[in-house]
Amino acid sequence: MTTLQDIITEAKTWLGVKFKKGGRDRFGVDCVGLLVNVGRHCGLEIADTTEYSFDPNPEKFQELVYGQTVAMPFQGLQPGLIVLLRQTVFPMHTGILSRDTYGRLSIINANLHKRQVVEQPYSEWKDQVIGIRSYKGIA
Repeated sequence: MTTLQDIITEAKTWLGVKFKKGGRDRFGVDCVGLLVNVGRHCGLEIADTTEYSFDPNPEKFQELVYGQTVAMPFQGLQPGLIVLLRQTVFPMHTGILSRDTYGRLSIINANLHKRQVVEQPYSEWKDQVIGIRSYKGIA
């Protein structure tokens, strides 16, 4: 069975992969592409679409992410969980909670502005966090 540590380990292998809107491989990924690939590489069944990517559609984004994850409480922030981040009033960005080399809570995400998958301090994103989720089927 897949664990939260498996999710973190796999997500870290994507650090440095270039950002590409609608991307789904190591030549380039977007934020949902990162979630899709991490989940699949960890043996989870993950549905996918890029419909949300090219015409930013919060409903498609939410349908894709919410349909394959389960809600988690904010009080239980732990590495391996998925964070939903608002970019207006809607969630339109996402990442995976981790711990950086100093043990601080961080978020691994395919970052448009950095043009690659990066690990950033949670503190830089905490005001944009509007939901915490977990992949279905995690032990």
